[in-house]
Amino acid sequence: MTTFFKKYGYLTAIILGILIVWAVFSLVIPKMAKAPQPPAVVSTEIESLVDPVTQEVIAVSNDEQFTNSSSGKDEIKKSLLSFLDSENEIKMGDEIQIAWQLESPSNAKGMVIYLNRDVPASEKFDYSGATGPITLEPIKIESNQGTIEWKVGEVGCAPTDYPTWCEIQPGNYFLEADIYDQDSFPILGMVMPPDPEPRLLEKMISEPFSVMGVPNLKSLESELFSLAVNTFTNKLNLDQGGGIFSAQDFLEVSKTWYEKVDNTCLEYTAKSPFKGKLEVCGNPLKRGEATLTGDGTLDYERADVLGYMEAKKLAAAEAIKPYENRVAFRSQPSPEEAGYPGNSVIDFYVWSDQNPDATTYLSSNLRNWYYQGGVWAFLYQVNKAGGSEKGPDRFNDLVLIRVSNQNEVCLVESAPQRDFRTDFKKDNLVCS
Repeated sequence: MTTFFKKYGYLTAIILGILIVWAVFSLVIPKMAKAPQPPAVVSTEIESLVDPVTQEVIAVSNDEQFTNSSSGKDEIKKSLLSFLDSENEIKMGDEIQIAWQLESPSNAKGMVIYLNRDVPASEKFDYSGATGPITLEPIKIESNQGTIEWKVGEVGCAPTDYPTWCEIQPGNYFLEADIYDQDSFPILGMVMPPDPEPRLLEKMISEPFSVMGVPNLKSLESELFSLAVNTFTNKLNLDQGGGIFSAQDFLEVSKTWYEKVDNTCLEYTAKSPFKGKLEVCGNPLKRGEATLTGDGTLDYERADVLGYMEAKKLAAAEAIKPYENRVAFRSQPSPEEAGYPGNSVIDFYVWSDQNPDATTYLSSNLRNWYYQGGVWAFLYQVNKAGGSEKGPDRFNDLVLIRVSNQNEVCLVESAPQRDFRTDFKKDNLVCS
């Protein structure tokens, strides 16, 4: 510095200093004043920003362009996405303005803004609630800057491959805007991508923010109900009926949504012919944390109730009686058991066509069950499997069996599914 002063003089140094101060006040300060201000819950003193997608640190500034070239692929420009007119906390139902400004707007035509969780990548699926695009289709870009309004609470989703809206949960998030060279392409559901596919030009990422509000309990309710059903059926050796059995027939909520040691809980009570209580608790904001207490009291309400497994054994034997003489085997036979003399797979099919009933057997599956008035009801699907016989004796029937607590077993109805009429949960079951 002393050498500089000697060479150019102190007056030149003073003039240079004045020019530097003028540049700061005339160029930097106005830009800072005009920049969209983030909500108060977000820190504005940021020297670096962690990309929540890649977990890599990227330099950030409202006035600087920054890139992430560590991947070795084409560099994608990244800039900051900001909020306008937000209060100190973003709440469910708030309508917020999202401001954006493109670094390279020449080819930009469409933008998709995604709501993502501000958590490590390994934890993003641990939380309940939806994440995804805040619109159902790309936002058309008509200038190099603008704003878009988002009502906090829902994002686009496609649970059945059809675009719709799904609810988010309170939590920590960030927004990511992807800029493309096209403005009309599907962003939700299982659909064929356009040809040519849209090219990603630029990314804009917001600072992390928190959404405040009351958690939606639907996801937790489903998780707690599933835990209660599995515990109930396993403890009492019950079948869930291939997914058709509705456990609410024998489990009812007896205490609704109460807090216990930082968890939210439900209490279920077993209905006749069972007894006992189940308390299930979990975190409404995170998946997989459901816990159970109180299964030790599950049992039959009276000693004279015929146990489920005993009743089912009687019903299974009764259900196949009308069909035993219409097939060659009770269960699937091997080719040798069926009488096939050779060892060639191709020749076996020829032999089977020549002997259409030789490998037929009974297939019997429990479809559902119920209990009322001292009587068990078991609904089976019984069909003629195997063989190559295609005639009128090929059957696929529903069979309803009645079993009383006194070990009385009888057939109520058997008929093809299209002709089956008995409602075993409502009708008085009478032996046929």
